[in-house]
Amino acid sequence: MIENSELNVEAPQALVTNVDLRPKSFESYIGQSRVTSQLKIMLGASKKKQLPMDHVMLYGPPGLGKTSLANVIALESDSNLIVTSGQALSKVGDLAAVLSNLKDFDILFIDEIHRLKMDIQEMLYTAMEDFAIDIIIGKGPSARTMRLELAKFTLVGATTKLNKISRPMRDRFGVAMQLDFYNDEELTSILKLNSQTLNMAIEKQILLKIAEYSRGTPRIANNYLKRFCEYIIHKNIQVPTDQHLLKLFELLGVNQLGLNNQDINFLRSLRDNFGGGPVGLKTISASINEDPEHVENLTEPYLIQLGFLNKSNRGRILTSKGDLIIKDVLNC
Repeated sequence: MIENSELNVEAPQALVTNVDLRPKSFESYIGQSRVTSQLKIMLGASKKKQLPMDHVMLYGPPGLGKTSLANVIALESDSNLIVTSGQALSKVGDLAAVLSNLKDFDILFIDEIHRLKMDIQEMLYTAMEDFAIDIIIGKGPSARTMRLELAKFTLVGATTKLNKISRPMRDRFGVAMQLDFYNDEELTSILKLNSQTLNMAIEKQILLKIAEYSRGTPRIANNYLKRFCEYIIHKNIQVPTDQHLLKLFELLGVNQLGLNNQDINFLRSLRDNFGGGPVGLKTISASINEDPEHVENLTEPYLIQLGFLNKSNRGRILTSKGDLIIKDVLNC
């Protein structure tokens, strides 16, 4: 059946595109209050001392706002933000080039910092502690070491795998802060703010439903919000309802628990192919034709949070709750 609201020839709302939904201040950064409270204190003290803020490590699953926090720190401190990643810094010379171009009070953000090679990490040690790096000039017996003084900067490192970072590297950060999954109320507040930014009028109960499907992750919630706005525009819907949203989630292959096709394939394979486990990450990733790192970073954290999966030294294990979900909710 075609709904009356879908017969309009004109869309009642115009979606604002190419807009940055990242928060621009601590005031507009919703959630992670424990982390932002500490950062406000650190930033306020650094301003009064007129010294760079201490180095900060942010860790947690993808999509929880680590990059957004680095951006807020830079904006709140009126500093330049220089963004790079552990994978991009493949040689010592790459890091030296970045560090030598920094200015006082700059914020250097290194995403996925656990990917840095050991020799690059060792160069960072002196850069973080002494604001200097040692460069070797020449080769063989005539080689000599020259110390290059650096600007007083703040390093903000982000990682999804804190355990992959060496202890000496972790010790050089003034503080390590864990970002947690968001609750539905926090996600709804984020979605309300962003729907206004996108120039779309969406009822609160619909935003709450999006939040419930979003795995406690703002990045996923914002992606669903954008897809729903596009659905509204495409279907010429004047008054969006829960039913419109459920149709969209059906198209996206997402169920009421926020589980997508990859999650379902993972749980089903763990039960049917490996008897519920234990099974190694590479083995089960191969069985569902997915990259092990993708499974470890994106699929497993949410399943563990829901209590459907356990990780042990022997491998991944399906819990009784996970087995029940496959039978009752997924009907398989």
